[in-house]
Amino acid sequence: SAYVGEFVQHMNPLSVLNGRMVMRPVEELAVDGGRLWLDPGRHYSVTLDSSRRPVAAACDGAPFPVRTSPQEGAGLLVADVETPLRQLIQCCRSGHPVLLAEAGVARGVCGPTDVIRALASSDARARAQMQAKESNKGTEHA
Repeated sequence: SAYVGEFVQHMNPLSVLNGRMVMRPVEELAVDGGRLWLDPGRHYSVTLDSSRRPVAAACDGAPFPVRTSPQEGAGLLVADVETPLRQLIQCCRSGHPVLLAEAGVARGVCGPTDVIRALASSDARARAQMQAKESNKGTEHA
C-alpha cells in the first residue's frame, strides 16, 4: 500500500537491520594455521572446532576469553546472527569484533568497520525496506 511505501522510505535502518544482514561471512575471512582472522589487520582470531563452534580466541597473539554476554567483561563476544544492529553497535563500542553465530555455529563477524560500512552503503536502506515489507506482509493479512 502507499502508506507502507511511505513508511518504509523514511525508515531508520537501525530499526530492522541485524547481524546476519551486516556481517562478513566466515567463508570470506582469512584462515591461517587453523585460526580464523576476524579483522583485516589480523589482530583478532578465533579457533573453531570441527562443527565451527568457537573454542579459543586471541587478540594480538594473546589469549582472549570467549564470552556470550557483554556483562562477562573483556573478550570475544559471540552473539546470535539475529542480534539487532542497534545492539551490535553497543557491543562494538569496545573496539573488538563480535563473532556472530547461529545455534552456536560461527556464521560471520561484525566489527566497527562493518557497522559503518552497513550504514553508509546505499543498500543498507534497501535491505531495511525489504525487511520491513516482509514483516508487514504478515500483518496485512491478519
